[in-house]
Amino acid sequence: MLKLKKILSFLLVLIIFTSTTISFAAPVFAADWVIRTSIPLAQSQSDYDFAFGDRNSDDIKDLFIFKMQHTDSDRVEIHTLNGHNGWQTFLDHIVTPLEAGNHFDFVLADYDRDGVLDIIAIKKYDTSSNKTEFHILNGADNFQSFLLQVAVPLSQAGENFDFAVTDYDRDGVVDIFAIKKRETGSGLTEVHVLNGATQYQDFLLQTSTILGAEAETFEFKIGDYNADGWSDLIAIKRYYTGTESTEIHILNGHNNFQTFLYQNGTPLSEAQNNFDFEIEDIDSDGILDFCAIKKYNTGSKNVEAHIMKIDGAQKIVSTAKKVQNYDTLTNALYGINVETSKITCGFDGYKKSYGYAEVIDHHEGIDFAYGFDKNVYSLTDGIVTRVEEENKDGMSTIAIYNTESNKTIVYLHTDPLNSLKVGDSVQRGDLIATEASRGVGNTHTHVEVRNGKQYGAANSIDDPTLDNENPTHFWESQGYSVK
Repeated sequence: MLKLKKILSFLLVLIIFTSTTISFAAPVFAADWVIRTSIPLAQSQSDYDFAFGDRNSDDIKDLFIFKMQHTDSDRVEIHTLNGHNGWQTFLDHIVTPLEAGNHFDFVLADYDRDGVLDIIAIKKYDTSSNKTEFHILNGADNFQSFLLQVAVPLSQAGENFDFAVTDYDRDGVVDIFAIKKRETGSGLTEVHVLNGATQYQDFLLQTSTILGAEAETFEFKIGDYNADGWSDLIAIKRYYTGTESTEIHILNGHNNFQTFLYQNGTPLSEAQNNFDFEIEDIDSDGILDFCAIKKYNTGSKNVEAHIMKIDGAQKIVSTAKKVQNYDTLTNALYGINVETSKITCGFDGYKKSYGYAEVIDHHEGIDFAYGFDKNVYSLTDGIVTRVEEENKDGMSTIAIYNTESNKTIVYLHTDPLNSLKVGDSVQRGDLIATEASRGVGNTHTHVEVRNGKQYGAANSIDDPTLDNENPTHFWESQGYSVK
């Protein structure tokens, strides 16, 4: 109850402060800013780095400001703004033992597990070791001593890397993500996870992703977007975007960042270097927030915080959406635009003779094959009546009942989203699964149309009776050609 009161107080203060801040043109996207406020810090082009964390143990995110250069002390300084009053007053001003310079990235974590946030200062270049170095400042003594100072097995990172922290292997020790975004051996953005248990001397994971190496346009963060216990990679694309806005692209940590969980624009126009970005659950509601810190060229002449929600686990079905109106089943099912059909077996497309009798098996749906782990999207609106995965190798079923047509669309053999539940309302174009080979020997997605409210597929094995109607007319009524 106390925590709830604190959060409500925090939001009330933000409403009061944001009522006088700058206004924006109405965004074209469903998401909108929930917090927009200036903070008592003069705008600056390159002096500051930012991070959110609970400095004073009141369960509300405070704003850490790292002044890296042009300090009176010639040291890196930390100035912390109080989240309880909407970041309008300072909790403390601290001079650290770190020499001033803009060669650091800063992340927050409780490294020594004493309940107090520590600061991990990542020195990316100008290091004595000629490697990237981690310098961890002790939060328990106001960042006046080091818990660890170590060179790690990365060359001097420069601007080729972004860094983030998480307990990747769930051993209770903070691990560090080094996200290499240019000059990669693979030509793709790469993720290298340094092992906290060995003081970051070896790697827990080294993998390329499906994103190209585009250092200038992307900034990377880490967060568990779909609440499945895996750290997802959040790519914030500043400019050269298809939506003409700053975009968020979230790659699935569960499969080593080989598919997207979410791709969408934001109310923020294409951003240059006057913004820093953070991903945090600011209001502790279990949904990640997109935090855009505008450092200069602000309407208020101060640094400004602009925060919007990223719909999380309970809303992934309605947000991970392909917004295009595709005209073929292939393109709509996979959210792609190709001229070649991915249909591998049509309706009633195979027959099996028993030799001694004129008995055949009928194929009750249509088979599509695009590739393992490719996204699969709902072809219609509807209510989920069944989501079932018998086991890793057994059959999987998704059934979605469309009330308008009184039809149930059944998808077999996929890997359903963890967040998809019976009773969910699904819209046409929502992400529901990835392609797999559950219960069969080859990767494909079986789609069939059944009359009425159903909970599974018709029998297509050793069954001479064709139960379903030819779905061509139904699919045409939905605006799709069957190819």
